[in-house]
Amino acid sequence: MLFDFRRFLDELRENPEKKEIVEKYEKYFGTIIDDVRDQAWYREYVSTFPFVDYSVPEELRQDFDWELLMQLVAASFSSDGLLAVSDNADAASAPDFVISVQSGDQLVVKKMSELR
Repeated sequence: MLFDFRRFLDELRENPEKKEIVEKYEKYFGTIIDDVRDQAWYREYVSTFPFVDYSVPEELRQDFDWELLMQLVAASFSSDGLLAVSDNADAASAPDFVISVQSGDQLVVKKMSELR
């Protein structure tokens, strides 16, 4: 299933620790509309990051919006993304998309091709 922005917002609104995030955003910027790609911050900023096809486990290819993920990582101030080609890959192979997220002293690094 692709990312469900409306459900994500509903879950934030139901979470006592997170609902203030949505409330403050809507207070200053107006009601959040249904699709992530209709948001001003997406149209004006996130959409400017190009998508490059990368390696994803075939069984997960239709289960997620991989283009949106790459754009959000590229636009993020708290994560880094890079495309990596393995030494033994052939010329037709898609690169790995590697995401690094730092939180305090902890660094988490994941390759999309290794997700299961």
